[in-house]
Amino acid sequence: MFIRHIVLNTGHVQDFRHNEIDLEVTARLGPVMAAACAGKSAQGVAIPAVDGYSFTARCGVRCMTASVYADGPPSVRLCSIAVARHSLCGDAAWRALHALAPGPLATDPARVPPEPWFGVLLTAAIEDDPDALTWLGDFARYLAWTYFLEKP
Repeated sequence: MFIRHIVLNTGHVQDFRHNEIDLEVTARLGPVMAAACAGKSAQGVAIPAVDGYSFTARCGVRCMTASVYADGPPSVRLCSIAVARHSLCGDAAWRALHALAPGPLATDPARVPPEPWFGVLLTAAIEDDPDALTWLGDFARYLAWTYFLEKP
């Protein structure tokens, strides 16, 4: 099984298989994702091994949304992430992620990728924190896989 990673700003697409992830990282994210998937949203959770950043997460049965922040003051949203397991929510999640963008993107809101996928929308604030790009893609991938592992 694989999950397709799509960066809406650039159109970059890459497939990731389960055997390409470090299960130790998903184990650390597991309790947070389990709480979010139990109907509680995860708010202001520190990102493991990356000081000064946090994330929020909210999940449903087939989709999950999250945001990553550079902690403040004030906190600044660096990206939004959507994870889709099924087309029942994938279409809406794809369009909602596009709706957050203030301008044009490399991807088309009408061309929803086949599930499973996770999309990342970078905000303009990433320009002030380019070092975050060195770990942000990996974190989004681990978050997506953790969601898949927590919601079989």
